[in-house]
Order: sequence, then C-alpha cells, then structure tokens
Amino acid sequence: MFKNFNVPSRAELLAGISLASVMLGCSVQAHAQDVAAEQSSDAPVSEDGIVVTGVRASLSSAQSIKRNSDVIVDSIVAEDIGKLPDRNVAEALQRITGIQVQRQYGEGSSVAIRGLTQVRTELNGRDIFTASGANQLNLEDIPSELLSGIDVYKNPSADLIEDQLSGTINFRTRKPFDFDGLKVAATATQSYFDLTDKFKPSASLMVSDRWDTGIGEIGILASVSFQKTAFRQDTISTEPFYTLDPTNATDAEVLASLGRTGQTTTLPHGTGIGEVYGDRRRLGTDVALQWRPSDTLELTAEVFRSDYKFRFDDYSFFAYSSGSAIIPQPGAAFTYADNGDFESGTFIDVPVGNNTSAQTRHSTTTDYSLNLKWKPVDI
Repeated sequence: MFKNFNVPSRAELLAGISLASVMLGCSVQAHAQDVAAEQSSDAPVSEDGIVVTGVRASLSSAQSIKRNSDVIVDSIVAEDIGKLPDRNVAEALQRITGIQVQRQYGEGSSVAIRGLTQVRTELNGRDIFTASGANQLNLEDIPSELLSGIDVYKNPSADLIEDQLSGTINFRTRKPFDFDGLKVAATATQSYFDLTDKFKPSASLMVSDRWDTGIGEIGILASVSFQKTAFRQDTISTEPFYTLDPTNATDAEVLASLGRTGQTTTLPHGTGIGEVYGDRRRLGTDVALQWRPSDTLELTAEVFRSDYKFRFDDYSFFAYSSGSAIIPQPGAAFTYADNGDFESGTFIDVPVGNNTSAQTRHSTTTDYSLNLKWKPVDI
C-alpha cells in the first residue's frame, strides 16, 4: 500500500479561486448574450470562448478511436503527460474491458487478452520486445508517463502484422507535431509505503517545440520519467496436505493414535511464515525529431529507452516433515472439518529450517526508429 502526499501551495489555491471566478464570470456573460440574442438577432456574437480539456477529452478521444475503427479495438488516451493512470503500462491496461492483469508483489507485470497470454506488443506500430525469453515487452518495465495512448486490437485486420493468439497491444508515444508550439509539462510526487515505512519519489518532464525554418518545419520533443517504489509481502502457509492411507502401517498407526481409524483424515506435513522486502526503479526516456520540408513529406526519428531495476530479499522460517509421517502429540486436542481435513492440533518432532534468498533483475530496452511519410499528389 502507498499514500501520495500532495500539499497545495498558496499560489495553487489562489489559482483555483481565480479559475472559479473566471468560470462564474463566463456563465453570467453567456446568459447575458442569450438575452441579447433574443432581443436582436442581428447583434454580433463573440467567438471567444474557454475550452476545458482533461479527462472528458481523453474519454472522447478513446471513444472516437473505437467508433471509427473497422476492427474491435479499445484505447486509453492521455491528453497530457502523467495523465495515464497507475505506474506502469500493465496497470494502465487493466482499465480496458477484456484485459486481465497478472500481478507480482503488488504491481501489474503482464496481461492476458480474454484469458490468453500470447500477446503481441508494438511501439508506434512496430514490433518491440524485451530479451527475457518471451516475444513481447515486459510491461512492468515501462512507465506510463512516456505514452500518449495505448490501443488493444482483439481481432486485427489483414493490414496489421501477423498477430499473436490473443491480440495486439500498440503503445503510442508523443511527437512534437502533436502540439501547436511550445509544450512543457511536469509531474512530481512523493509516496509513502506504510508496510516498508519508506518514502519514494517519482517525477516526469516533457518539453516539446516546433519551428518554421528555411528548410521546412522542424520539431523536437524530449520526455523523461523516473520512479522508485518499495514493497513488502508477508505470508503464512500450511502445506502440503496428505490423506492418510489406512492400508499403510505407518498411517494406520497415526489414525489409531488420533482415534480416527476408519475415517478419512487429511493432515498437513508443514507450515511456515515468510517476509519479502523489495524495491523497484524505473527510468524511461523518449526523444523524437520531426522534419516537414513540404506538405507532402514528413520525416520522424525517435529513440525510446526503458531502464528497469528490481530487487527483493526473502526471509522464511518453516517446519516441514517432507514425505515422512508427521507425529501427533499424544493427548492433544485435534479438530477436523466435515470432510476430514485437519483444522487444529499439535505435532511433535517436526524438523524446522529457515531460508534467506535475494533476487535482482536489470533490463534495458532501446528502440531506434526512422519513419518517412510521403503523400503523393496529382500533377
């Protein structure tokens, strides 16, 4: 679990009050214009207005993609940096109908489309994968702030590259020509993870601009995202269970000592407790350069890179008799479920042990791309 602390500054509060005042003023002005229009149809109407974008605009854009597509496609759209929900793209994909998320230590790590895990992953329509033995991208590696949208194709058409069994997921990044001019956006958060009693930061920054030059229009975009998280997982397990066989001499002796001769009885041969502590670190960067020398020609060069580090330390203590018979304590009270499964009791001479382990993973994925668009015209 984690909690985000976001304390508004005085400037932010004043800005919020000012925005509310502006919106109130606009409402009064709009009402006044309606009254004036009724009195005189020839009165000029102001074309100035306020356009508010945000969650509604993102939903409208996603709906338009689904409505205008010839295939079954669902989309998530972020109108601005940091607007995609959750920390990584696997978490963001859980918002789409038909997507099932598999979690690892509290965060989404992989997905299935309609129950099938054979998923093809693309970046801006090109194949992309992580060198981890699977022909797809490790979704937990990619911070969601780098993306402008995600498209999930559940029945791809013939013009798409050969698909995996379940479908295709296409990740779209931002380009400088997506914006009218200078665009700067940034986010910063400090999260408290109560189970580990740690604070961890995350931040993102995007800068984009475009210019008209003597050789055509040129645009440059640079985006970076940094995240750190911590987790802890506590476990208590009782396993494995064995059903006593009355034809086996050792099991028959145990049944007799429990007063369960002739009754189905299932006993555990081990139990244990464990704790896992871990940390994650994500660093993602995206740099795009676009050049439009004419209305019919556009060139895009892009470098996309994700750098992910993961570590956990596991501590466990257990009592386990392995395949050997487990010995009940004589005279101890035992309780069972109606089907004969063990519920409570006391055993003696059970071997005990402990285990300490650590695991680390560092994966880096880099994608270089060069795209040329030419639109032929009639001469």
